[in-house]
Amino acid sequence: MAELLGVGLTHYPPLLGADENMSWVLRWTLEDTDIPAEKKDPAGWPEAMRQEWGDDEGLAAAAAHRATLMEGFARVRSALDEFTPEVVIVFGDDQYENFQEDLIPPFAVLAYADMDVQPWAMMKRRRGENAWGEAEDTVFHVPGAPDVGRYLASALLDAGFDMPYAYRPLHQPGLPHSFLNALLLLDHDRRGLRYPVLPVSVNCYGRSVVAHRGSLSRFAAQETPRGTHLPITRITNSEHSRFTDQARIVVRDSILWRAVWTRVAQSPGEAPPSVDFHRDVVIAAALGGQRAGCCAIHIDSVVVGWVEVTAYVRSGHAGEGCIVTLGFTEPVDVVRVPATSHPVVFAEHKVVGPSCLVTPKG
Repeated sequence: MAELLGVGLTHYPPLLGADENMSWVLRWTLEDTDIPAEKKDPAGWPEAMRQEWGDDEGLAAAAAHRATLMEGFARVRSALDEFTPEVVIVFGDDQYENFQEDLIPPFAVLAYADMDVQPWAMMKRRRGENAWGEAEDTVFHVPGAPDVGRYLASALLDAGFDMPYAYRPLHQPGLPHSFLNALLLLDHDRRGLRYPVLPVSVNCYGRSVVAHRGSLSRFAAQETPRGTHLPITRITNSEHSRFTDQARIVVRDSILWRAVWTRVAQSPGEAPPSVDFHRDVVIAAALGGQRAGCCAIHIDSVVVGWVEVTAYVRSGHAGEGCIVTLGFTEPVDVVRVPATSHPVVFAEHKVVGPSCLVTPKG
């Protein structure tokens, strides 16, 4: 029977830099023009946060923070060395590194072979020098565990678990930052880390991975209260489209938006209207092919609920016996609303006009 040892550790990127840059994320956040001024005032912050910020913007607290975490890393490394694992399986997040527009799985086993990586050449967003003062071309050897990765992926697939896997990087050279940071910090005294590593990547952005593109997020307003009618900006409402079948679509990224717009645009090659998917989502409702003069579709309202946002869609249909033409239309309505964390569902309301049949008298 195999033995397992579970440990947890941070891969916090500023730890890889100097203490004077430890608080750059907070300084960057305070530059956000959407944050109310009173929220930026340290007088309104929690006491512990005010103490850490101090009068040096967190410099003294950074040194204490680093010392505490380094003690923790030393304990984890000691436990690993005592356990002498045959492989170290590391679960870490992918921030638009390998999970990009061409492939976005929920997670993936990275059955990579041994690799030599240059972390300081890869980490372009790092502020200033690294904490070890190492040259940008410094190379680190990371032993891989491809055989274990193949075994794990195969066993999960055989058990009916649809496990994505990869044998080489798709976009990110070397290892994604979460794995590389963790390994660099585990080897903070640079004794070398000889254990084979099997990374398992997790999509940490969910459906927003393309919209965020791995970047830090700016200020997000408080959750919209239940019952709020979100303001609607109508992008288009047209009798004609390329939606020959009924469709209800929620668009949260520019890739899907371009694909949807090719079916909405009245002219081939027409560029889609600009949408900031950090702030908004697009909702489209198409009625499919209908007789001209018969039907129309309209998104009346979008309302926030407890766990979901409901888009209320009204479709209008000609009454029984009413005259319609022999032509065809493909009605579509497309709107933009502020984004929330809730999924969007649709509620349908079909309205049929009065009958055009003549009832004989007598």
